[in-house]
Amino acid sequence: LGGPAATWFDPILKDHRDNQTTPDKREEQTKVIFEKYENFEEQLQKTFGTVNEEQEAENQLRVIRQKGALAKHTVNFIQLLTKVDWTEATKKDVYYQSLKPKVKDELYRVNRQKTSWTDYTQQAIDIDNRIWEREQERKHEKNGNQQNFHHSPRNGNRNTANQGRRRDDYVASSNDTRPGRMDLSSIICYNCKEPGHKSFKCPKKNNKDKKDSWKPAEENKKATKEVGAIVKDEHASFH
Repeated sequence: LGGPAATWFDPILKDHRDNQTTPDKREEQTKVIFEKYENFEEQLQKTFGTVNEEQEAENQLRVIRQKGALAKHTVNFIQLLTKVDWTEATKKDVYYQSLKPKVKDELYRVNRQKTSWTDYTQQAIDIDNRIWEREQERKHEKNGNQQNFHHSPRNGNRNTANQGRRRDDYVASSNDTRPGRMDLSSIICYNCKEPGHKSFKCPKKNNKDKKDSWKPAEENKKATKEVGAIVKDEHASFH
């Protein structure tokens, strides 16, 4: 052992040696530590482990800086906070110093003293998201692509490969599975036997249909009259 650990252990070791012939006079801590090695490790961890862990966490909290999305940075920050005993004021002060300058510029407007730690971090994350959205808008405005990035996932995948592009005017053949205009030059109308159109668009068929077309309104009137006549006849015969 060395340093603070040695300073802590020296009087315990002295107590153990001085009372070798009178073990009952040893301090209780000395008895426990020398009972078995596991007890010594446990006491050493309790005395120095927590202190070292807390100091290390505090050092990290004061030097870490936001590099990407603030939401992720905040999660890391809060995890380190579980190892220190800070007031809300200290948390907010150190957290503020860890942010990007653009976020600081906006978060500075928030009244830190009247805002809880939870609300403070949430407002900071909202600011960071708005800044990111605006930066994405600027990039696409510069490229001539007006896309709305509001309420879009910051790290999500966007399928923008075909956005703003005109689909090629591809002409599909009769046995092709790709999308596109159909080549009508090889189509033969089975109504007039002429190429270049389908039967439902056949001009000759349309002329014929106009002459022989079914008129539902007139047919309905005729059927109604016939039914009415039948009902009258049956009524008359009944009486």
